Amino acid sequence: MLVTLLKSTILVLLTLSINTTVPPAVATTLPGAGSTTNTAKIIFEKDDLIVGPVDPDNPYQPIIPEQPGQPTGGLLSIDFVSNLYFGQGSIDRIDRTYYARPMLATISKKNGKEAQQEFFPNFVQITDRRPDVEGWMLSVRQDMQFRWVGASPDVTGEAEGRPGDFLAGARLTFSHGRTTTGHNRPDETVPNYAGGVSTILVPGVLSAPVLSANTGQGKGTWHYAVGNPLPPEITEDMLDEIEEGGGDFSKFIEAGYYDNYRMDKGQAPRFGPITLHVPRITAQRSAVYQSLFTWTLSDVPRN
Repeated sequence: MLVTLLKSTILVLLTLSINTTVPPAVATTLPGAGSTTNTAKIIFEKDDLIVGPVDPDNPYQPIIPEQPGQPTGGLLSIDFVSNLYFGQGSIDRIDRTYYARPMLATISKKNGKEAQQEFFPNFVQITDRRPDVEGWMLSVRQDMQFRWVGASPDVTGEAEGRPGDFLAGARLTFSHGRTTTGHNRPDETVPNYAGGVSTILVPGVLSAPVLSANTGQGKGTWHYAVGNPLPPEITEDMLDEIEEGGGDFSKFIEAGYYDNYRMDKGQAPRFGPITLHVPRITAQRSAVYQSLFTWTLSDVPRN
């Protein structure tokens, strides 16, 4: 990259006067004097390298997620998508709601400290580096219902499987979605997002846009972040006390907080903004179930 640095020299004439009136300066043109022009240039190179994930609330802070993503690349790109993990539950014959864990990522250096792991909301990161600010839309499709990992690969739908092959009737929901707050951009350039609106996924069906930018919006890097990790003033002892008293975590669910303290193997979070609801009639195996999601970032024509 070539950067042109322009330097200017300013000559300051300082006049000292003591009880003296200085007449105003009068511009004069000397005999034979003329004028000329000069130019100033800067060169920008095309930048289509992969953009790494950054903190949704501090876009100048790179992070290293515990599980890497699969970026699309290009001038309009999906840079990163969090994987979701709901922990470990038990086979039940009652309705159950499971909550996704927050995302763990490493900050290489912060305030002079060594590398450290922190909790972040699960998020999708988008970058638009196209010359024209034409807008875009981000949607998601759950490719199939949560399926037992031991099921035959040929079995792709609930109707084809045996009882227990799929979590029949299970529904995944995103709530408390928001876009990046750390860009300090004018409001009119900020993409529209599903704030306050829950997105319920139906297997095989593309969702309504969870984040969208009209013409003139969405230039640069943005996030569709879901919820927030617990603030540090809410301690594990406080949550344990609530659980022992009956386990009413509704105020944390309404605030869109993740349960930062249920991260060990064999545990399941007690609340969170991303939920997996499993009906009581769903046959379950003592096994791992998983699903795949496709995130689609599409161009939006000029208005």
